[in-house]
Amino acid sequence: ILSPNHSVSAEGEDDASSCGFSEYVLDEMTSTKLKIRSTETHMTVVMETTEKVWLGAGVSEDGLMVGSIGIMGSPLIGVNKYDMFTREMDGVVISNEQSLVNTTFTQDDAGSRMEYTQLLMDGVQEVPSEGNVIFIWGIGYTNILGLHSLWGSREVNLKPCQQFVDSGEGVESSGRLDKGMLKAHSIIGTIAFGALMPLGILASSFRGYFDYEICSRKTWYLFHIILMSSSALLAIVTLALAIVAKNRSKGTHFKRAHEIVGLMLLIVVFLQVLFAFFRPNKGPKHEIVDGDEDFDEEKEKGEEKGKKRITVRRMWEIGHKMLGFAIILVGSYQIKSGLNIYDFFFGATSDLHAW
Repeated sequence: ILSPNHSVSAEGEDDASSCGFSEYVLDEMTSTKLKIRSTETHMTVVMETTEKVWLGAGVSEDGLMVGSIGIMGSPLIGVNKYDMFTREMDGVVISNEQSLVNTTFTQDDAGSRMEYTQLLMDGVQEVPSEGNVIFIWGIGYTNILGLHSLWGSREVNLKPCQQFVDSGEGVESSGRLDKGMLKAHSIIGTIAFGALMPLGILASSFRGYFDYEICSRKTWYLFHIILMSSSALLAIVTLALAIVAKNRSKGTHFKRAHEIVGLMLLIVVFLQVLFAFFRPNKGPKHEIVDGDEDFDEEKEKGEEKGKKRITVRRMWEIGHKMLGFAIILVGSYQIKSGLNIYDFFFGATSDLHAW
């Protein structure tokens, strides 16, 4: 697929057709490479990867995305310059000054390839014709411009008609979202909050159908404890997977709503577990003793104390149930929002939906 070329004039461009490209390895796993050919006035950049995704590159003064100008392209949008004011998509805006020429974006079974030529001095950005400059780069999950799956920065040396091939030894990308780990996070979280926890609540709600004992314990109670404890343990695993995946991508923890709500949900889950360990007794059983003259007085005291305990127990049960249902509701929201985020990263036809 070939994107439409911009018709901006390249008047004054030096003849660099006889010059070769300097090649820089950006990521070995996806064979992502940056090829640069420069003259005194112009620079031609080629970015390639084996993935079928959108591509982005650009010169940055500090190696950071925010405040830089990026060149991004895909078969859907062609190749354009963007002003990047924030890390979020609403802060990435197409530039008013489109001074690129010879822009192409091709995609086939071999992967994706973006090429463009830009003036070193275009009135907006000044790139030295000789010396070290920092390129930032990123590749997406799909052809729809959005969050990048892989990104980084690389210092390159510009010199007219310079040609060399970088070995790529020791090169690592700045960040990579681990699809497998995020998929495991989603599946385990769904099992915890979408299966085990609701089953645990059902075991308590339909206790009349499990009104027999195993090892001196009511069957419904054993089911309830096992299911709820298992879901709490899986919730820990879910959080751990999310933290490790975020660390690998070198991202900021607990910044998005899904992440913040997830942390708060886990805290509430363990408050609920702690709450269960302090369940009040139903009330004392008063043993009748014949001939005990103090029986009536003791019985009256016992009944009064028992009523107090029953009231506390009833309040505890109401609070325990309400908190349990709240956890289920918030957990359902987390499952849905997590699937939406996964879709945004990896596409709406992701294999997670099939699961």
